Amino acid sequence: MGKSISEAIGDDHAQFDVLYENLKNATDDAAKVRWRRMIEWTVARHAISEELTWYPAMEKHLGEEGVRLSKTDKEQHQDVCPHLRNSHDR
Repeated sequence: MGKSISEAIGDDHAQFDVLYENLKNATDDAAKVRWRRMIEWTVARHAISEELTWYPAMEKHLGEEGVRLSKTDKEQHQDVCPHLRNSHDR
């Protein structure tokens, strides 16, 4: 059987840490660009996946609490966007 949604989300978050460490340890510009792009695509896929599956499920099954949690998560995703855009300037 496949992973639960929460397990997949946790795996994504762990992958962000690994990708970020790889970016920090990159020694040349080409490698840095590759790691930044990998982070950007991984974050984008993750955010879209949560918005299409996780948030609607939380809102449906948890009611007002799910709506509140979804709102908080979406705001966190919006906070990440400027950091991703600014990563191109480095």
